[in-house]
Amino acid sequence: MTSEEQKGIGSDRIRGSPAVNVDLLECPICHDLLCIPIACQRCETSFCSACINRWLAANPRKCPNR
Repeated sequence: MTSEEQKGIGSDRIRGSPAVNVDLLECPICHDLLCIPIACQRCETSFCSACINRWLAANPRKCPNR
């Protein structure tokens, strides 16, 4: 498998697709496409794992959506 095949679909192709609701794939913290998504147990919103880990390090026990 080539490195391009391992990456999957490019974000430019996803953002341009009318069949994809990008809002559901966007991290509310960094506003980019989700990367290794993790869902908050309180609000069930998905965040990039790196984003939510940084958030929780600075704001322990506080949901970004509250």
